[in-house]
Order: sequence, then C-alpha cells, then structure tokens
Amino acid sequence: MRLLLAAAAFWIALVPALWAEDAAPAPAGKVTIRARAEVDRDEILLEDVASFSALDPEHEAKLRRLYLSRAPKPGDVKKLSGKYLARLLASALRGAALDIPARVEVTREARRIEKEEIRRLFLAEAARQTGQSPEKIALADFSLKDDIFVPARGSEFALAFSERETFRGRTTAKLSIRVGGKHYKHVFVTGEVRIAAKAYVAARTIPRGAPVTAADVTQADVALADLPPTLVADPSEFEDTVAKSEIRAGTALTPSLLEFPFLVKNGDMVTLVAEGESFRVEAKGIAQERGRKNQVIKVLNASSNKVVFGKVVSAEEVAVQF
Repeated sequence: MRLLLAAAAFWIALVPALWAEDAAPAPAGKVTIRARAEVDRDEILLEDVASFSALDPEHEAKLRRLYLSRAPKPGDVKKLSGKYLARLLASALRGAALDIPARVEVTREARRIEKEEIRRLFLAEAARQTGQSPEKIALADFSLKDDIFVPARGSEFALAFSERETFRGRTTAKLSIRVGGKHYKHVFVTGEVRIAAKAYVAARTIPRGAPVTAADVTQADVALADLPPTLVADPSEFEDTVAKSEIRAGTALTPSLLEFPFLVKNGDMVTLVAEGESFRVEAKGIAQERGRKNQVIKVLNASSNKVVFGKVVSAEEVAVQF
C-alpha cells in the first residue's frame, strides 16, 4: 500500500513539470526599434535604432553590435522596412519581444559646407595666387549649385588652383576634403574669374597710321580675361609709334597694335656711326632698304663701296659696328 502511495505522489509531482517543459517560455526581455534615428558612421547597427530592456547582458551586447545596413551619405536619409528588419532579427532575438514600426528612417549626421563659404574661399585663393587685392576680383557663373555635406566629425577641407592657372575666363579649382586625416573626396568647382588689372588703353579712337601721343593713352582697370598676353607696360613703348590699324577707344594697347614709322627709305643718304668708349667714327652711306627705328637694315658705305648692316637710330643716322 505504501508503495502505491509513493508511486502516485511521484506522478502527481512529475506531470506539472512536464507541462512546464511543453509550455512556451516567457519572452526574455524586449527590443524596441524607433521610427527615426541618426548615425555618425558608415554602417547602421541595431544599437543605433533600438532600445533594450530586461535582456541578458551578454545577449544584449551581441544584439547591439548587429549590422543592419550601410549608412546613408552625410545629410541623406535611408529608409528601412520594418518587415526586412523583423526577418533580419528573427533568429537573433532568442525569444525577446520585438516592437518595430512599419518603416525606420535613418539620417547621417553631417557637417554642412555652405556654397557661399566655398565661393569666398575660391575668391580668397584667387587673390592670393595672383597677388591681386580681393576688391579687384569678381566671380560669376559659379558651378557649385548646392551646399556640400560631409561627415560631421574630423572633417577638414582646402581649395587650390593649378600652379599654371592664368585666371583668364573660366577657372577650375579642386576642393579636397579629408575626414580623420584621410582622403574623403574631391569636388571640382569652376567659375568665371574677373580680375581688374591696370593697363594702358586708348583714351580715344586712334586712326590708322596716326602717331600715338601721350594724350591718346590713359591707364584704366581692365578685366584680366579681356587682356591679350602681351601689353604695353611702359609709356616709352608707344613713343614715336603709329597705329597699324584703327584703335578704338578703351582698347588695351599691345605691341602688335603699334609700329614705328619708316624713318629711312631705300636710297636715302644717312650717316653711318660707329662709336665706343673713346672714339666715334662717321661715314656717309646710302640706305639699301627702308627701316623703322631700331630695325637693322643694309646700308652701302659710300667710301668703301661695301654693304654693311646697321640699326636705324633716326632718319639721318644708322649705328654700325666696325
């Protein structure tokens, strides 16, 4: 009888235990995912979008580092489907409850580099490289349309032009962006640089063949992009010259627009002069071709009847070397 009672007691104690094993375990904590979150790195981890409660510390630590997706570009938004996240987390939750919205929006923390800031940097660097005053430089048709977003932490940038840049017309600069001391990306920006430079210009229209006088020339600020490569840099360069063709008022003067008149014509009698520190020798000669001031021409020495070469000094004198 005692044996039967003991057996009955054993089975009474065992059945609830078996039922407990068959029953579903209670949720082991909870993971709550937010509808919006912000990250400051290249990847999105579960800890960036979720909060955790009543989880085993070791389990929570693993969940926090769970990779969900690549982060958006700085300043952009990435949308993650709630269904996608639920499937991704299903095996990792290990019985933890999951509270998740239909969609999660993740933004990337960013530093905004404003277009106007880059524009000012463009002008400042152009002034530095050309040696011009910033007030003399203007910028038009700037190619950068929007602000630039870069990672918020550890970002720095610098703008530079090519060392060979002439700053005549459209000009390109490279904006180099570094993050954490490493290259992040380059952005090329262009603009119409207008640099006002001093130049000698025609004060009034000068007819073709007319002598160029001091009254015909004035100094003015002219856009560097509108200037030819060679300019008259000193007033002495247009003394005793004539206009090759009509020069309109406001035109920058260049050597190609001017010419010296012919001082000597073929057949003219001239004086051949050779001189040094302690001597001067003169002889009569006959020009064998016409010549302008400082131009080398052939002259027949009337005394020796030999042809020599000399530089035109004036209408009466040609300098030669003996």
